[in-house]
Amino acid sequence: MDTIRRLVSREQGYDPQAAVIAGTLGSAAYLAEMDRQGLADIVTTGAAGWNVGEVTVEILRVASESEAGLTQASIIEAARNLEFAPSLLREGMTYIMNGEDDGFYSEDVQVIKYLAAEGHFEDVGEVYSYETSAE
Repeated sequence: MDTIRRLVSREQGYDPQAAVIAGTLGSAAYLAEMDRQGLADIVTTGAAGWNVGEVTVEILRVASESEAGLTQASIIEAARNLEFAPSLLREGMTYIMNGEDDGFYSEDVQVIKYLAAEGHFEDVGEVYSYETSAE
């Protein structure tokens, strides 16, 4: 069986498994719900779906509060102008989109490495911002 000797990646959210160990998770509600559903063993992979769900709900909330109400156009407009920090996003990071001028909501990343023996990721260095960090 092949083993991973070194895996380096990038992330915006917390690795919930590492956060459980370190006690730094931004959303206790996520862990509580995953535990209640009997899914505590997949908190790391489940975090992606939780994040997408939170972003979707925020877009729909903003669209429903628009003058037009909840329409296809208002949903698109809300998504294109998103400014939101989901509960599993790292502290200080925010998803920001600016219509057609900037269609990338993710401007900040954290380099991480996988610790196979511990079964979770660990941060490497500081958060990098494509908007504000030096090249």
